[in-house]
Amino acid sequence: MLEDVLWSSLTLLLSCSFHCGNVLVWPAENSHLMSLKPIVQELLSRGHNVTMLVPTASQQQVTSQSSNLHLEMVEVKFTAEELHAVWERYLHFWIYERHEVSMWRMYSRLRALSRNVTYIHEQICDGILRSKRLLEKLGLASYDIVLSDPVLPCGDLLAEKLHVPFVFTLRFSPGSVFERLCGKLPTPASFVPAATSELKAQMCFLERVQNVLSYLVHDLLQLLVWKQWDNFYSNILGEFQ
Repeated sequence: MLEDVLWSSLTLLLSCSFHCGNVLVWPAENSHLMSLKPIVQELLSRGHNVTMLVPTASQQQVTSQSSNLHLEMVEVKFTAEELHAVWERYLHFWIYERHEVSMWRMYSRLRALSRNVTYIHEQICDGILRSKRLLEKLGLASYDIVLSDPVLPCGDLLAEKLHVPFVFTLRFSPGSVFERLCGKLPTPASFVPAATSELKAQMCFLERVQNVLSYLVHDLLQLLVWKQWDNFYSNILGEFQ
């Protein structure tokens, strides 16, 4: 009896197969790339194959000792200098200037800066989704899943094109817009400070008013950005047909 159990266990052990996944990572920059790195490193440590799409103008360093990490360069129309200038202007305003201007001025300035960021993101999307050579190469690689940060659009479009599922990973979005409007996270403005508002859980009346305005400003800004992306998504999905 014991011998039969041992032989059965050995047969089962030898017949088991271990599947390592093939993961495709949508491009990310700055803090969004930093949020993705621990996930990528953990996937690599578990033996999965990871391919990261990297724009040719990117200044981000992605390194690993694992031979399972592959970088696929994406041709884009902007230069590294242009990319650096866009992020430099955005971060400089966010860190040094926004505290010195009115709420309306902050919204107006962020709207202008967001147009530049959206242009960069559109060029990255075009470089991937409108490149027949790259799409054919990615299709032949038989990926199991696409990993993407939703703040950087089009990862879901690539998954749609490749007919694979996708996973979003999000640290936070400005004003908690994604969490509230997409994830339906309950965030009463009188009690929950908006992400990046720098307010604390205990707020006085004026701070609560400021928090409500912060939510409204970020909602309006993001809705305008999404309206622009709605057209882009419709065009790309039409080309996939």
